[in-house]
Amino acid sequence: MRGSGNPPRPAEGTFYLEENIVVRLNLPDALRKGVGLSLVGAALVVIPAAPIKAAQPDPSVVEQMRNEAAGDVAVTTSPATGKVGFISATEDLAPSERSGATRSGAQAKAGDYVDKYARAFGTTAAQLGNPVTTATPAGHTVDFTQSYQGVPVFGSKLRAQVDTDGDLVSVSG
Repeated sequence: MRGSGNPPRPAEGTFYLEENIVVRLNLPDALRKGVGLSLVGAALVVIPAAPIKAAQPDPSVVEQMRNEAAGDVAVTTSPATGKVGFISATEDLAPSERSGATRSGAQAKAGDYVDKYARAFGTTAAQLGNPVTTATPAGHTVDFTQSYQGVPVFGSKLRAQVDTDGDLVSVSG
């Protein structure tokens, strides 16, 4: 085929720098693809992301919770959701409600409070299942589990603490 004027077709990865100088890159396909993906990944890193703004808590509900309570009140909200994650009082979160000194009283007092302020915790009263009340040396613990359309929501427990005097001292969840 010499002298036909058509040089042989170069193999993949072969480059001609000059007529008599041949450079052959013998890179495996995986490496060539990896280099390409690295360039795409580097381009994605350069793209600026929109800042994420934290949700703001509803100050009117939190203020109502503070005003209703007796004693000093501490409230912690989630920076991501703006919902109440913990509230406690040195005396009672619901002093005008019934006494929670008994098991049924603790369950009723915690249930009334959680039903009233469910939206502050990121749920609704309808989404909270039947409470489970446990006696403790400090009083009673009342647990509520959230469900959505009949399916339990993972990690959605609300826990209320009622002390031996029947005061609702904290709710977390």
